Amino acid sequence: MKQNTIALAIITALALVACNEPIDANLFQATETIEFEIDRLVVPEEEPVASIPLFLSGRAKEEVTVSIKVEPRKDLLEMPDIIAAEGVHFQLPRKTIRVEKGATRAFFPLEIIDDIIVNNDRVFDVIFETIEGASRSFISQTCRVTIKNNDFWPTISFNTARYQTTEHDSVLVIPLVVGGGVIRSPLQVTLAVENLTAAEGTNFSVDKKNFTFTEEARKDSIVIRLKEEELAADAEFNLALAVNDAARPGKFTSGRVVIRDVIKGVSFLGAQIATFKGYRYIDVPVQFTGVRSPRDISTRVRVKSTVGVTEGADFTLSTTELVSKGDTTLDLRVSFAETVQDAGLIEILLELFDAEGGDIDRAETRIATEGTDPVDRDNWTIYRFSSEETSGEGSINGRAATILDGNASTFWHSKWTGTAAQLPHEIVILFDRIIMPEFITIARRASNSDLRVAEIDVSADGYTWDNIGRVQFPNSGSTPNSLSLYAPYRLVMSYLKIRITESNRSPSASISEVTVNGNTYRVSPL
Repeated sequence: MKQNTIALAIITALALVACNEPIDANLFQATETIEFEIDRLVVPEEEPVASIPLFLSGRAKEEVTVSIKVEPRKDLLEMPDIIAAEGVHFQLPRKTIRVEKGATRAFFPLEIIDDIIVNNDRVFDVIFETIEGASRSFISQTCRVTIKNNDFWPTISFNTARYQTTEHDSVLVIPLVVGGGVIRSPLQVTLAVENLTAAEGTNFSVDKKNFTFTEEARKDSIVIRLKEEELAADAEFNLALAVNDAARPGKFTSGRVVIRDVIKGVSFLGAQIATFKGYRYIDVPVQFTGVRSPRDISTRVRVKSTVGVTEGADFTLSTTELVSKGDTTLDLRVSFAETVQDAGLIEILLELFDAEGGDIDRAETRIATEGTDPVDRDNWTIYRFSSEETSGEGSINGRAATILDGNASTFWHSKWTGTAAQLPHEIVILFDRIIMPEFITIARRASNSDLRVAEIDVSADGYTWDNIGRVQFPNSGSTPNSLSLYAPYRLVMSYLKIRITESNRSPSASISEVTVNGNTYRVSPL
């Protein structure tokens, strides 16, 4: 019995091996059919050689002979510019091929002729003419060939239809880039200027108006030099590019240049200005930075948004102020109703603009009352400082510690005796707890205008610092003597760094007091 079982296993194994032997395809092969493997073929014009593939439904039992012919697309007979011509746009070296016995695929070679002429894509159809040794498939009997044109005109244009500059800018550079196509011969381009309300020679000049582009040099620039003068209103002129090529007339592009009438360098002094409970008004300073007003200007301020107050009911502001020619500063007064300051946090966002129709460089400032109490400074310490004056200002003044003593009459001063300390000056304060500040206030020395710009940096660990903004004072000993900077939402800090980068009497600077309004959090020991 055991021997019979073994014999049966051997017979079964031999049968399995036999089943894994290749089966002669001819045993099950019906009559082969032949078709184009793809019904659409797209060939780039610059591709020298391609092929049209054929597919047999089964392996050829005998040699198969296939002949093809070319026909134009019947739906394009009335569009000769699109029909591909044999011998002009392409060649078929062989129109008859033999498919060897056992093969399933074959290819007709196709040669593309690059005509280097700007024209359209070219199309032709390849169809079967005769087939011997196989049947014709009913699936793909035509292969449509598209020769993708690679010859087209390069394009040159402005990257925008409108350019803006100001009368105070010295140069406007407009880039020119030739895109697409192949530059087979130098491309000559001419720039034309159409004077509108701006006049060439009076308001501006153009460095050159003729440009040459090649395949190796496809970039250039139009350089417009603006005349340094004051316009009464915005001025405009047009630029047009024309290609000097008779083969393609009318190929041009245009753009407009607007010279804005701008009173340069006018701004509020400080992005944040603090007012406190009990104040009935605040003067918001405006200054012409670096220039004097070139003419009399009727300057207006408007309210963009408010929090906790309503214009007219709770506050009013001088909406129109005349800046006389030659002036450099202006104060805009915001007056509050008596009950407003008891309401807690208020914010007023003001925007400065020119009422004459020309633009002042747009500027904004925010006025806000304190929403939190000042943080107790009893345990604050001066962590480090770059310099202090220890002899020239008396026994108390000049020292860095005076900015935390709560006395507005005392002050820190940068070293000026002997060799004066140079800008920037720096003072770092260490807090005895974590502070989430609402705003930080810097007060200048009373009746002293040395301090101009103070950058505010904060840190949680004393190593990594974040700049949260700056305060900028006017060149005057009058209001505002203190400026506040509102901190980003949910900022926390353990260190405060004051970096004085600009002075109205360089390199001298002085500070009376530094205060912080906000919430504090003590760190519990582990």
